[in-house]
Amino acid sequence: MAFNLISKSGSPVLTSQTLDAARDYDFSDNNRETMTMSGFSNKLIMLVAITAIIAMALVNVLDVGSSVMLSSVSAIVGFILVLVMSIKPNTAPYIAVPYAVAEGCFLSGVVLYAEALLPGVAFNALLGTLALLVATVVCYRTGLIKVNEKFLSIFKFAVAGAFVYVILGLVSSFFMQSVYEGLFSWTKGGLLGIGVCILLIVFGAMSLVLDLFLVEDGIQRGLPKSYEWYCSTSILVTVVYIYVKILELIIRIAYSSSSE
Repeated sequence: MAFNLISKSGSPVLTSQTLDAARDYDFSDNNRETMTMSGFSNKLIMLVAITAIIAMALVNVLDVGSSVMLSSVSAIVGFILVLVMSIKPNTAPYIAVPYAVAEGCFLSGVVLYAEALLPGVAFNALLGTLALLVATVVCYRTGLIKVNEKFLSIFKFAVAGAFVYVILGLVSSFFMQSVYEGLFSWTKGGLLGIGVCILLIVFGAMSLVLDLFLVEDGIQRGLPKSYEWYCSTSILVTVVYIYVKILELIIRIAYSSSSE
């Protein structure tokens, strides 16, 4: 039931290929190593630590120009790695650490750019991210948020909205510069940009709920141990996304207030 629910979610990471691989796994093999909460937690902590250490190290040695270039390249590399992992989940043990490295490089550029716009914003965004993560986990664990058909219908709508947002960005960058600046420039856009940013943060929180749901269900079903890497990488993707969006939101609010 759980995997049937997730397969309808439209999640970009929890793909039908992933679910098919899980369903086809030989659960009759009593000698197999299976996914555990401790194994998943250890891998998640390691990946987050790698990402954070690399980001902090690069922030201290790079300038804004070079870090933004590195960030752009790292974003492309990270996207390719996640795409490969989503299609072939058994590659997760080999992709997870390189992806964390790429995310660290990506974050270094984002943080330096953000700090140039609003000094001190990186730490404030970190606090905001931690608060949102704790609130989301508590709401999920206490049952205030449940993954059911209604939740997944809303999430599918959110995924479609995010896709339209990206397409609109690509089109407006060529033909509607004012629209592009309003939606994608961190220093412009006013209330519209702030509102869109908040919706995307909610989308990130919903993605985290699905990640937690997959972890619990994978452990209960006895999925292979490689899924510890898959699930920990999936959560890293979500956490970095939320952090970047909270960075953007704080900067948008600050610049919107200063322009009034």
